[in-house]
Amino acid sequence: MKDTNNLESHNIWSGTDYNITTEGFITVDGMLINSSNKWCSNGEHSLSVIRISDEDYLLDTTRLRDVNVGDTINYKVTIYTPNTPVNVRIRGHYENLASARVPPLNKPVEVSLSAIIPEDYDYMCLRFLPMYSNAEFFIDDIVSTVIS
Repeated sequence: MKDTNNLESHNIWSGTDYNITTEGFITVDGMLINSSNKWCSNGEHSLSVIRISDEDYLLDTTRLRDVNVGDTINYKVTIYTPNTPVNVRIRGHYENLASARVPPLNKPVEVSLSAIIPEDYDYMCLRFLPMYSNAEFFIDDIVSTVIS
């Protein structure tokens, strides 16, 4: 059951279980994303991500524009990345506010990141940047909350 404080849509939170589509995720041409049943941590699907370009590659969750400066934004995600390191970042005001690098592992890991929402943040989101091309990874159970 989705936490009522989670700012992400049902489809993003569920890793695509809700619509079985990639609706709500923001990406560029250098990324291939799909709803997949190859692996999941909850439900039957997760978001499958493959970097297909050496130039333009990123995946964002909802770009939150209506949060308060000075509040703390918290993100939590389960990621399974058996073949490529993945940088996971909180983005705001055109900069990385917090980050973690998930190494290739044969088991899923939960990543938690927090940051203070800066002035003139434009938007806040969780961003995924895989280090290698043509290596699939999966994300599921995405939670975004704000604490005043």
